[in-house]
Amino acid sequence: MAGFKTHSIIVKYTVLTACRDWLFWAVIILLATTVGLSMFLGSTSLVEQGQTAVACAAAAGRLIAASGMILFICFQVQRAMESKEIELLLSRPLSRPQFVLAYFGGFAILAAFIVAATCFFVLTAQLLHYEKISWGWLIAWGASLYVETLTISAFALFIALLTRSAVFATMTVFAFYFLARLIGFFLFMAKGHVLISKTPIFMKVAGVIIKSVSIVLPRFDMLTQSEWLIYGVRDLQGTMWCIAAAILYIPFILAMTVFDLKRKQF
Repeated sequence: MAGFKTHSIIVKYTVLTACRDWLFWAVIILLATTVGLSMFLGSTSLVEQGQTAVACAAAAGRLIAASGMILFICFQVQRAMESKEIELLLSRPLSRPQFVLAYFGGFAILAAFIVAATCFFVLTAQLLHYEKISWGWLIAWGASLYVETLTISAFALFIALLTRSAVFATMTVFAFYFLARLIGFFLFMAKGHVLISKTPIFMKVAGVIIKSVSIVLPRFDMLTQSEWLIYGVRDLQGTMWCIAAAILYIPFILAMTVFDLKRKQF
């Protein structure tokens, strides 16, 4: 019972810390500004202005939502470690797995808030520039964005607790995110042999490396696509498999976080 009470305290503490942090609200303001600018740039298109505005707004919102969670988690965890807050929390009757789940639970609530704000701004773009609104695809897009944000939040928590530098943790998580976003493009190059070198050995080695990395990484390139809001999900089965794989990443990353946290001496 005491462990559950401490668990809820950590969740509330994480959410309250975000509400008092200027970085979290700066992400919301940046999200609104970026989506608005993307709508303006999309509306200047010569053809299909409504579709272009919605697609640009969705792409910008997805990027800001993921980047905002990465920045907030890395710097918030670093501040908690420097101020000995994590040591204080671990001194309470709480196990390492409970601590990680509680911390991640707080970040999951914040991610839900950011995703909801992103969907609201994207819906605004649809109402202003695109009369045809498919609520089903908007919900699917938002759910996919939430899964993507949860996965990157779990990885950010793992790296932030693993390292002592917030900058290094941020750069590492950004590298992971963009690689997961671009892995489909790299696979296309490997399959089509569109590589820098024309050496057969280099092409084979690069292809093997890219395919091996694609097995380990979540396929973010298959998730939260802007075209869903306009044309719907074309490859529904493949998308569901990628979402399921991303969901399975979350407990795996959290388990690695618990394992690393047990090795640390506070």
